[in-house]
Amino acid sequence: MQQIARMRTIPQCVEYFKKEDPDTQVGTYYLTQLVKSGKFSVVKSGRKNLINLDRLIEYLNAGQAEEAEEVKQIGIRKVF
Repeated sequence: MQQIARMRTIPQCVEYFKKEDPDTQVGTYYLTQLVKSGKFSVVKSGRKNLINLDRLIEYLNAGQAEEAEEVKQIGIRKVF
């Protein structure tokens, strides 16, 4: 059985991230810029832009993995 996509507006995505991680830095501006730049797609529903929440989470997690791989290839050590 297929799972129904969890489609959310940008403010709803931000609310979800803040609920899961109160210290998150993922905000409305960041998500809006992802959409405007074409790095992440949305589905238009009337005047609303809907984002597949599960794909957004995958996208953000993949970005962390790509960054770690890039650092590993170059041989740079991150200092926190």
